Amino acid sequence: MKYLEQEEEGNKTLEPVITLLTECKQLVEFMKSTGKNGELSKGLVQEVETRWNTRFLMLQSVQNALPQIIQIHGENFNRIQNIDTELLTKITQFLKPFKEASDELEGDKRPTIQKVLLYQLLLKKHLQTYSNLQENILYSNAEELTINSILQMLGKRGLEFMDTKFKLAQEHEIAVFLFPKFKSLEMFSETDKARIIGNIELKLLRIDLEEDNRLTNLQEVNNITARNPNPSRNSTFSKWEDDENDTDQSRNYPRYKKEVEDYKNKYFEVHDDNILEFWNNQKHIFPLLSILAKQILAIPASSASSERSFSVAGRVIEERRSCLGGNTVDGILFLNNHFNSQK
Repeated sequence: MKYLEQEEEGNKTLEPVITLLTECKQLVEFMKSTGKNGELSKGLVQEVETRWNTRFLMLQSVQNALPQIIQIHGENFNRIQNIDTELLTKITQFLKPFKEASDELEGDKRPTIQKVLLYQLLLKKHLQTYSNLQENILYSNAEELTINSILQMLGKRGLEFMDTKFKLAQEHEIAVFLFPKFKSLEMFSETDKARIIGNIELKLLRIDLEEDNRLTNLQEVNNITARNPNPSRNSTFSKWEDDENDTDQSRNYPRYKKEVEDYKNKYFEVHDDNILEFWNNQKHIFPLLSILAKQILAIPASSASSERSFSVAGRVIEERRSCLGGNTVDGILFLNNHFNSQK
């Protein structure tokens, strides 16, 4: 509401949205407090200040329940007189992609970071569609504002928020590259592609050096052959031997660069849900990239999972259970998470 109320002096474009939110909230509160919510086949959702997307869920529930409310209480029901049904429909359509994006990115049973950049692009395109709407200057009176002008303002303000609040990190860009469907990075300019590939190669070089340091202290044959598939290369004269996989152009080509090029040029068929399985299966073909994938894809896209854990912990450590030990709380939270994951 504070965001909507931050309008320029004399500009009341978003006032109908504030009125809509206020009227819907009052309707939900009335229906719940009087027990009338139980008369509906699907109850109204109450807005909760600290819960994500509850304003959207409230508006959506009111939109879905309005025909039944009218059927039960009549069209003259005073609690719905000031609800603009057309604006209600348009606002829920405007907000729906944000709900879908946050639902996808707050998951904790699968990697999510590789979709952050994709959703940013999708939401920006969504907002640009609204910001480019043409205002209808044919008002029925001087004070009336069209829905298009309201949506256009929301689109423009939304784009401002995207630029200031939705910041991408280097890890988000690398995660997209590690998503086989998008490894060509078609959403970027050639300059940005070169920059991202450079960052990836730098990380792979560091991984390669770390792996070399480990291998110098290991003598097991399986580790030696994994580092160098051709055992004869470890012979006394290995530095002069021909490599059947090398050409004059590729000889002495850094391993990390070769992995990147081979990965970019190879076609893979992989589903969204098994990207971890994909990289696990590729660890012998792309050993450096698979290590990088483990490091990057383990990063959650949002803090929702940890916040859920804190929320559950707050219910466990209540006033009458304040003496619970840390190990006990940890065990309870672990069991809660385990049983929820089985549902």
